[in-house]
Amino acid sequence: MVWRKSSFSGGGSASGGDCVEVAIPQSGRLHIRDSKNPAAALRVTSEFLSWVKRPT
Repeated sequence: MVWRKSSFSGGGSASGGDCVEVAIPQSGRLHIRDSKNPAAALRVTSEFLSWVKRPT
């Protein structure tokens, strides 16, 4: 599985290294994790997903 994070996240915490990473494996399910703690599970609500998908 390939994890990706925003190019805006930077490299260290001072430059915005705190972010989420996403992966979409062949199963098509969306996986989300905290870049600071990749082993921990994140609970995502449908409201959050609606906010992420909204047009800018």
